[in-house]
Amino acid sequence: MRGRLLRGLGLTGSLREALAVETPVIGTGHRGQPRAHQGRRDRLPLCPRDIDALARSILRMVEDPERARAMARAGRKRVEAEFSMTAKIDRTEALYRRLLGAKRSA
Repeated sequence: MRGRLLRGLGLTGSLREALAVETPVIGTGHRGQPRAHQGRRDRLPLCPRDIDALARSILRMVEDPERARAMARAGRKRVEAEFSMTAKIDRTEALYRRLLGAKRSA
């Protein structure tokens, strides 16, 4: 079980939820997480299991609260743009239009 948890299974939803409520995220970019926080302004990337890097990232957030707030705002904007219901509906509609267009030209 421990190995499965280290792979980051199930964390992507939690990251989106944290970003949606303007919480700065510190993440590893491991399995499914990169898309959730890939912008330079909304994350502090680090390698999995790098405890020293995690500690440094947490300290950076504590020592620079304005940067943490800016990252949180950028994260929320990213979630709204890429993961909101409107964004999902727009992507689904675009997919249907492409499929219908491909069917008509076939």
